Amino acid sequence: MFSSGEGCSVGPGRGSPPLRLTLGSDTYDAIHAALTERLTALETQKDLAASVAFTH
Repeated sequence: MFSSGEGCSVGPGRGSPPLRLTLGSDTYDAIHAALTERLTALETQKDLAASVAFTH
């Protein structure tokens, strides 16, 4: 994660900046909770998804 003084410029040796820059622990916690909820919902469909797969 970047500190406020680091910036997120792209250049030689810096790599790519993050797609989404999460600033603040409250923002991080909210995003983490939402993604965890989505992952849990996805995992409940795993058996169904595998049962209709085109390749096994």
